[in-house]
Amino acid sequence: MGTMRDVFGRIEESDLAVAMRFAKGGLGLHVIKYPSGNFGFTGSVPVELGYTNKDGSPLSDDDAAEAMKEVKYSVPGGVGGKYSKFKTRTWKTAKEALAAAKKAGYDVADDADAKE
Repeated sequence: MGTMRDVFGRIEESDLAVAMRFAKGGLGLHVIKYPSGNFGFTGSVPVELGYTNKDGSPLSDDDAAEAMKEVKYSVPGGVGGKYSKFKTRTWKTAKEALAAAKKAGYDVADDADAKE
């Protein structure tokens, strides 16, 4: 099977190739712009970049472990839901999100979709 390209010349991956990348943890970390206008991450998102306490304070180690349990066990409403003490972490600009990732020691893919 050769390389496939879409009508814009971008490389397309088969469902199997995507599944293999996902299984290997190779989705990477990408900045996205939410419909709200804020920025956050998608892909292989570390808990400290994905969530914060509802009051906006950073997660402690115990908070991070609890947030991961909510993700794993699907607390009603999910992380950020009615019964959660966490919310999705967002930033006002892509630059702020990238700076937070760099400060935490993570590499972020260069995403054209995250234009401000």
